[in-house]
Amino acid sequence: MKICFHCGKITKVYRKKLCNNCYRKKYQGADCLDCGKRIYGVSKRCFKCSRTALKGIPNNKNRGKNNGMFRGGRNKTSTGYIDILVDADKYKREHRLVMERFLGRELGRDEVVHHMNGDITDNRIENLKLFANSKEHSQYHWDNKWQNRRLKLQQAG
Repeated sequence: MKICFHCGKITKVYRKKLCNNCYRKKYQGADCLDCGKRIYGVSKRCFKCSRTALKGIPNNKNRGKNNGMFRGGRNKTSTGYIDILVDADKYKREHRLVMERFLGRELGRDEVVHHMNGDITDNRIENLKLFANSKEHSQYHWDNKWQNRRLKLQQAG
């Protein structure tokens, strides 16, 4: 009789200084208590479930509408854009959603939606312009910059 290295019980110790129960849990696997995924090691939860338990989110039950801090799925980001809750935990920029609804299709990753008047909270379709990629968007700004300078020079001169 010896002391198990893991649980501390005085019992027959087998391979690697572990009792039979601890050896089975560590090397033959067990099921996660929350999701049932097969895990190996002495932990009772898989990595994902243990992280949510540490954050105080039991099985994601406090997400979205169930959270006391839920404000209707509309958030203003630190950069000033408005995000809208689309799926359970997926947000999209409001101006992109407005453009997608107008076109009747989903926008590609490289497509850029530009606010014509510069106000990023003004998401009316009349104020939005779609560019195929960021290169076209940059070119638009470059052309406008030089047009504005020419107009100022003409007015001054």
